Amino acid sequence: MEIRGMYPKLVVEGADAALAFYTAAFGAKVLERFTEPGGRVVHAMAGIGDLRFAVKDAGDGDPAPSGGGVPVIMALEVTDADAVAERMLAAGATVIYPVADHDYGDGARDRGGRLADPFGHQWMVAAPPRT
Repeated sequence: MEIRGMYPKLVVEGADAALAFYTAAFGAKVLERFTEPGGRVVHAMAGIGDLRFAVKDAGDGDPAPSGGGVPVIMALEVTDADAVAERMLAAGATVIYPVADHDYGDGARDRGGRLADPFGHQWMVAAPPRT
């Protein structure tokens, strides 16, 4: 198992407005953007220089901040999502979304899932799909 990268995923109400803000405020560039058929942003990657962070619209069990809450999902880019998930489960994590292959359209694919650590933090693990 090798960790290839890590980035925060910000959960917001109005992902496109947030992306416009980050572009205006920080000079961010939207590197990728995926939506549901209704237009809700399920994943958008933004970059500022060498830094990357993701943004998504609230939903699917991911609330936007309210009352001082700070929802951030940590996303690990790994070489083997299944192995990382197994290690996390053995250490006490619980499954939110099981590891599976995902096709995001436009040729974008990965194998990943989401787990919660025993302290309430959510971790996405994603790897290139198995061939």
